[in-house]
Amino acid sequence: MPKKVKEKDIVSPEPGKEEAAEGLAPEGETPEMKGKKKRKRKGREEDFTPHGLSRIHGKREFDELNKASKGKKRALWLLTGLTGPLLVLWIVSMLLTQWGDLVVSISREAHRKGLVISDNSAFGGSGPRLNGGRVEDVTNITYEWDGDEAYLYDGEPTVPGVVTIPFERLHEREGSNNGRNFLSYTFFLGNNGPDTIPVQAQLVLTGSSKSACEAARVAVIKDGRKAIYCRPNREHGGPEREGEEIWADPDEDIVMRERVWDMAPDESHRFTVVVWIEGTDPECVDDIMGGHIRMSMTFDVPPEV
Repeated sequence: MPKKVKEKDIVSPEPGKEEAAEGLAPEGETPEMKGKKKRKRKGREEDFTPHGLSRIHGKREFDELNKASKGKKRALWLLTGLTGPLLVLWIVSMLLTQWGDLVVSISREAHRKGLVISDNSAFGGSGPRLNGGRVEDVTNITYEWDGDEAYLYDGEPTVPGVVTIPFERLHEREGSNNGRNFLSYTFFLGNNGPDTIPVQAQLVLTGSSKSACEAARVAVIKDGRKAIYCRPNREHGGPEREGEEIWADPDEDIVMRERVWDMAPDESHRFTVVVWIEGTDPECVDDIMGGHIRMSMTFDVPPEV
């Protein structure tokens, strides 16, 4: 005989569970809505949280920045490799221009007004600065006057085969014409501007060691007219030899100073500077051996102009 089920043993299912157990949608929910809910729930399981998204986005940004940084570094190394040799050449050029035994230049203002200098009469490659080169391991030499002419002996005058050089011959040449024991440089000053320019020139000692400048001679030839400059004699303060001129301002190391002259448009002048150690000078002693001399000649316009 079947056991009688008591009323309290009967458990009513919670709302919606009975339908779920039977595969039915809860009350008020259609099967289509249930499918959508399942799909949404499944989609949510595959979605990233905001924190995860920010981490992935940050990693992507980091990778992109890292790639860009590597590209910039490669470009920088490539640029350095290309410009490095050019920079070295530029530095060498500047050193040679700035540290020659004779540097010729024109001031910025004079260049702006139209003054130019060149080592050739055609003014090819003209600019604001020239370099007369260097002369090394020189020995003392001398010169002699023959009337109005002066000859430079590149060696001992009494030794056969000595080179006797007229200053006029050096003045006729262009550019650097250095000898074994002297520096000779010819250059040209021109006015390429539309107006007449007042000009002044100054030759200055920029460097000397072992008092080599005390025995030096500097010949400046302008359009065939020459002058030979020397340091003043220690005893009487005058030139060492007849026909020489003492420095324009020995205390300021100014060898030569030429006062203002006017240069018309297209006017030009030829200059030659010759430097050597004079063997007949009382200051030409063994103590100056190994010394050097450096000079600079500058063309400018007067301050009041």
